[in-house]
Amino acid sequence: LNSNQLRAISIVEENGIYYGFIVDSQLNKLYRVDFGNSLTNNPQAATEIFSGSPLNTPYQISTVSEGSFKFIFISNQGDGKLTRLKFETSYSDPVSESIQISVTGNWINGISFLKENDRWYCLTASPFLSEIQKLDFVGGIDDNSPVVTSIPIASNPMGIQLVNENGYYYDFDSGSFIGANDQVLSLDGVPAYGFNRSWQNR
Repeated sequence: LNSNQLRAISIVEENGIYYGFIVDSQLNKLYRVDFGNSLTNNPQAATEIFSGSPLNTPYQISTVSEGSFKFIFISNQGDGKLTRLKFETSYSDPVSESIQISVTGNWINGISFLKENDRWYCLTASPFLSEIQKLDFVGGIDDNSPVVTSIPIASNPMGIQLVNENGYYYDFDSGSFIGANDQVLSLDGVPAYGFNRSWQNR
């Protein structure tokens, strides 16, 4: 790829075939790489599958499958919004729909998704706001206006990951570690938020 601004890669397996997706933050492009049936294969040449608006300095990628539909969510540093790309039945298909989802109006970096009791949630990280945002996709993963709740933290988060262990939910970001059940470990002194065990209650 002829770029010096490749930001993120996400690998997804579908029916025994591995695909890689890569964003170019400078050119506002998304590329797909086909590894075939093994990640040890030399991948085929990258194919540009989407470019331009609503990508705006894309940073992080997350792949989500729901029923027969496949989605890619991309965080945008340029406008603090998410781009949702839809594929009809396979990640090898062309992009059939692109939607912009408002989050902060400011720079967002990391994104991470979690599904609980048939409800999709997403966390995004905003380093300039020193907060993370919880997105509640009340109407399903294709909800264009999820409910957004801001959670202030002490650090300037970049990447973020949601983890479920034995019914306990933990939010990791690049500057702090927040236990979702009144357990907090952090180098930055992040305060306890009194989160309940159920993700819906946070």
